Amino acid sequence: SPSSPPCGKQTPSATVTSSLINAASKHEVSTTPPSESAQSFHVTKFVILRLVGFVYLIAFVGAYHQNRGLMGSNGLVPARQYMDQLKQTFDDSSVQGFLSHPTLYWFIGSSLEDWHLDATALIGSILSLVVVMGLDSWLAMVSLWILDFSIVTVAEGTSFYAYGWESQLLETGFLSIWLCDLPTLFRGDGMKGVFRDKIPSSSHSIPVLWLYRWLCARISIGAGLIKLRGGECWQKKTCLYYHFETQPIPSPMSFIFHFLPKGVLRRAVDL
Repeated sequence: SPSSPPCGKQTPSATVTSSLINAASKHEVSTTPPSESAQSFHVTKFVILRLVGFVYLIAFVGAYHQNRGLMGSNGLVPARQYMDQLKQTFDDSSVQGFLSHPTLYWFIGSSLEDWHLDATALIGSILSLVVVMGLDSWLAMVSLWILDFSIVTVAEGTSFYAYGWESQLLETGFLSIWLCDLPTLFRGDGMKGVFRDKIPSSSHSIPVLWLYRWLCARISIGAGLIKLRGGECWQKKTCLYYHFETQPIPSPMSFIFHFLPKGVLRRAVDL
C-alpha cells in the first residue's frame, strides 16, 4: 500500500509508543507499601536488643564476681546442696527437673561446682557483649535467657536472687527473642531451613512491643501497690519524709529531694 511505511521503518506514533513501553519497563511501580519500612520498627528493635544485651552483660559480670562468695562451694549459702536436693526430688530425671526448675545444671552429670557457675557467667558475659555490639540473633537471645535462668533457678535455695528485677529481666529477655528474625521449619528439606529461612521480625513486632508496654505498666503499677501493702507510712503518705536519707543506694538528687516541702513529698507518693 502507498500509505504503508517502508520496510524496517516506524511511524512517529509507533516510535513514541515504543519509547513509552521501554520507559515503563525500566521504572516499574513498586508494589511494596510506602509505609512498610516505617511499620518495621527497625530502630526500636535495634535499641531494645542493645539495651537488653547491656543489662544481661551487667548481670553476668556481677554473677562472675560474686557468685562464688554467695553460693559457691565455700560461699554463704552453697547452691550445690539445693541442686542435689532437686535431683533427689526428681529421681535424677533431668528432663522433668528441667521443665519444673529450668537450669542447665541438670545436665552436667555431677554435683554443681564453682567452675560451673563461673563458666555460665563468662559465656553469658561474652555473648551479651556481642549482642551489645550489634548481633541480631534469636539463638543468642535464647542462649542468654537460658543461661540467666540457670543461675536464677539454682539460687532459689538462697535469698540472693529473690528480688523482682531478676524475674523482670527474664521476662524482658524472653520478649526480646521475638524481636529477632525467627527460624521456620515449614520447608520440605526439614531442619535445613532453620538457619537459612527466617520469619521477618516485622511480622510480629507490633504484638511484642505492646507486650513490652504492658510489662512497663505492670512494673510501674506493681511498684506502687506493693508500697501501699508494705507499710502504714505509705498509706499515710509520709514515707518520703525519710525515704531519701535511708536509701541503700541514694541517687545524686536524693539530698535535694529530702528537703522538699512535705506537701510536695506527699503528692509525690500519689504520683
